[in-house]
Amino acid sequence: MCQYGAALMLMLAAGLPDLSVLDDTIQIQHWYYCGPFSLGAREGVIGMSPDIEIDPHYTPDTTEEYVSMLTPGGTVRWQSIIPDHGKIEIVYEMIPWDTLQDYYGVAGISCGTYAYSDFYCAKRVRALVSAQGVSSFKLNGCNHPADPYKDGFFFVPVILDSGLNRVLLKLSGYTSHHFSFMIIPGKAPLYVVNDITKPDIIRKETSLLWLGIPLLNATDTWIRDIRIQIGSTFFNETIHHVPLIAPFCAMKVPVALNAHNTAEIADDSVEITLNITAYDISIDTSLWLYVKDGYEAHVRTFVSSIDNSCQYYAVLPPDDYQVNTDYALIMTCHGAGVRAENQVKAYTQKDWAFVVAPTNRRQYGFDWQDWGRLDFLEVLQDIKAHYRIDENRVYCSGHSMGGHGVWHIATMHPDLFAAIAPSAGWTSFQLYIPWFLQKSEIFAHPDLLAHRNVVLRDDNPLIHLQNLKDVPIYILQGGADDNVPPIQARMFAKYLDMLGCDYVYNEVPDKGHWWDFDSTPGVDCVNLDEMMDFLRKHIRQPQKEKRAIEPLTAGHTVKYAYYSPFILVYGTIGDSTSTSRNFQQARYQSFVWWYRANGFCTILPDTLITEAIMGKYNLILFGNPRTNSLVARINNKLPLHIEADHVVAGRKVVPGYDQCLIAVYPNPLHRERLVCLFSPTSHAAEKIIGAFNPLYSGSGLPDFIVYDCAVLKYGWAGVSAAGLFDRDWKLDPQNSYMGE
Repeated sequence: MCQYGAALMLMLAAGLPDLSVLDDTIQIQHWYYCGPFSLGAREGVIGMSPDIEIDPHYTPDTTEEYVSMLTPGGTVRWQSIIPDHGKIEIVYEMIPWDTLQDYYGVAGISCGTYAYSDFYCAKRVRALVSAQGVSSFKLNGCNHPADPYKDGFFFVPVILDSGLNRVLLKLSGYTSHHFSFMIIPGKAPLYVVNDITKPDIIRKETSLLWLGIPLLNATDTWIRDIRIQIGSTFFNETIHHVPLIAPFCAMKVPVALNAHNTAEIADDSVEITLNITAYDISIDTSLWLYVKDGYEAHVRTFVSSIDNSCQYYAVLPPDDYQVNTDYALIMTCHGAGVRAENQVKAYTQKDWAFVVAPTNRRQYGFDWQDWGRLDFLEVLQDIKAHYRIDENRVYCSGHSMGGHGVWHIATMHPDLFAAIAPSAGWTSFQLYIPWFLQKSEIFAHPDLLAHRNVVLRDDNPLIHLQNLKDVPIYILQGGADDNVPPIQARMFAKYLDMLGCDYVYNEVPDKGHWWDFDSTPGVDCVNLDEMMDFLRKHIRQPQKEKRAIEPLTAGHTVKYAYYSPFILVYGTIGDSTSTSRNFQQARYQSFVWWYRANGFCTILPDTLITEAIMGKYNLILFGNPRTNSLVARINNKLPLHIEADHVVAGRKVVPGYDQCLIAVYPNPLHRERLVCLFSPTSHAAEKIIGAFNPLYSGSGLPDFIVYDCAVLKYGWAGVSAAGLFDRDWKLDPQNSYMGE
């Protein structure tokens, strides 16, 4: 049974944690690593060595060889490595990386590695893990998300067993791997994590402000009836109630601030006090908000309609801003790893336009697709609510990943923009870092991959360029860019030219990815005077607000269940092993949603889902009819359902054993909302239900997919059924694959 079984048996009982806390920090002093293994771009760690990670009691054998196509001789073994002050760098000096990159491009050097260690604990305790530079890790067989971008705020509560504890890390990247792994006591039951989403205070404004307060339950029991009290000299006292947070889980709570007397603030910052209480837990802390004048660059927050979370964006007001004047708006999309507030700092103030930077949900986020695109649209609406924006002078610009975002958002919503200006924007996943080394591309049947590719097709701006026929475009590209090579921008220019579109292509010789001319203000790769002048002279023609090409999907895929407020629901009617695994899947997704989407969601057991909840939320259901009572209620009303140990599509049994079903469908108990099932057919299948993760851009999951353990080795070649429902949510043979 997974480690969390005992904690879940407590269910919703109030009280103090049952487990004691780790006494002291554990800094592991010796690791083994095995790799590198070739990885297909955006295929995760599929194709490494499933035999290593499936066995919860696995211990490395340094004499055993594993096949790797990257290494001289074609095999790798476990090797020993000692951390340097807690940090580890794994470098593979014998591999001709330059040759591989010259031949295959960056896709040829994408690789993954396992790292393993074990340690003893005198008793069973709870603790917190920081795993920076790590894709995910398994502790005693339980899978946990990690902190691959090294943001530093992300701590995962875990249980350490009495005796030997085994930890297996999965690392991914290019050529080498850098990571750190630390286990700390986590003595407090509840933490306010250093990931607070904060607005700036604008003098003379009294509008409602929002904070995002991340709370981490570091205990093995539910924490209920949490009270967050916020106070400040310049704010009315706010009290927010959080009904409950699940064991070993986090929740980033949106909390309102009601400002008053802001015109009297003389200082550059204001202290906000927080008092958080639950049971006999009491936390007193504070944070500081910057105070800005309306003409200064600042940060605004809002509550997202996607998930009721607190999100933010950055604003650079016009030079000599006048409240009663209509202004143009430049929406700018940041690149990977760039925060929105730093994005607007690269621009100079314009006397004719606001510059506004959404977040894409995080600085890496979703490549401005999926929830990144929705975030952009929400920010656009929010900024219009605060300022006088001329809707015929709205422009879209951005750099790198943000340049790709310009292409994607503008081709999906061309009617919004008077002109666009992508800088160093790449085309599509399949063409930027090609997918040809994916196991799915190599082994899966073309008819099967077609269903994945239909879903991905909507994210490919090249095929939607006709939508920009009436949108003027300025393409900016560094001629020596080795991050987003000029061929990407030239490809856009070529096909725009074929379509007869209105565009300018400016490739600046000898300039790399992020570049600037010293003689001009601002950063020229986003603020080039010529590009800004191009935007300024164009005005939208409202009579041309029609897309030539519409999205191909019927308006629903698995991701759509996460496009409006949702609850993660784990099943509790099976045995303790199934209940624990269902909870673990819900918990994993909740952490990923917080980490990748800066998001807010709730985990509940199936026993607490009421009619009122079903009327307000989409339900993400973990378990099958034998282990989740809600799945049992709707199972026979779904076009794909589970009978005995098999998945049935219509009247046809999908061939295979120990299968997993992922499917989205209108909730039969409340048709206005969606359900999304993560349903394994057996105990064996419970171990692989997390193999497909919808919560990243490029996942390509259609309306339903059925798979078995072969996906761990062969990607989509382990899928036995997949497809899209028709617009009436019925099985569509023309848009479905059913393996024989």
